[in-house]
Amino acid sequence: MRKTALFFLVISVAVYAAGCAPRKALLIGEDFSSPERALAKLKQMNTGEDTLKGVSTLTVTAADGRYIVKMALLAKRPSSLRIEEMPFWGLPDLFLSANEDQLKVFFPKEGKFYVGKPTRENISKFLPWGIEVDEFLALLFGMPPPRIAAAERLEGRTEEDLYRIDTFNSGGKLGSLWIDPLDHRLVRTELLTEKGDVLCEVSLASYGPAGDFIIPKELILDFFKPEKTNILIRHRSTEIAADEDEDLFDLEIPAGITPLQLD
Repeated sequence: MRKTALFFLVISVAVYAAGCAPRKALLIGEDFSSPERALAKLKQMNTGEDTLKGVSTLTVTAADGRYIVKMALLAKRPSSLRIEEMPFWGLPDLFLSANEDQLKVFFPKEGKFYVGKPTRENISKFLPWGIEVDEFLALLFGMPPPRIAAAERLEGRTEEDLYRIDTFNSGGKLGSLWIDPLDHRLVRTELLTEKGDVLCEVSLASYGPAGDFIIPKELILDFFKPEKTNILIRHRSTEIAADEDEDLFDLEIPAGITPLQLD
């Protein structure tokens, strides 16, 4: 009986060790010999300038309650975005476009059209996330936000089963990345404010195909300033298009409507 019990104990330990070995081996492999190598490998998975087309569900939980909306989106890196909020019937409640030059927002039921610079402050007036457009788009594609990708100094280390990269510039810490070594995908990032406070934490999960690329089909964004807000984005359908009309990212002002300036 003792020999049988000992045999099963040895087998169990061996199976457990075998399950852990690949991940730990990858963490000490060539791709993770330095944070620079790990970040460079992640950047190699870049989707370029193709356009992501998707239908998604947005769930927002904040101090004033919880609401769910369905939206159609077009996203093209580095900073082109179009969102249409989709009701159960009728016209969309909101049209939003952003590019390098302008943010435009149209509420057709109210007949109001807003125009301004595509800043984080302006976008947060209409959408619940408080990050720049290029940061949001990078995360949609499973890429590190630009401020982190362009950091002056990197520090890397293992943290449980993930590889963590902390990023810095001359002003201090910018944020952190966590990469899964098994598939070299970004699974978490943390962005800091200029004062060093946590602006948001983002989890990326359920990676799946969109055309020839693999992107996260679920993102969870937790914001802590000015108040705690949790945002869950789930893609119902996604595809990649190579040649989308750039005019789609620049809403046309309807005839008879005077735009309201945001700046």
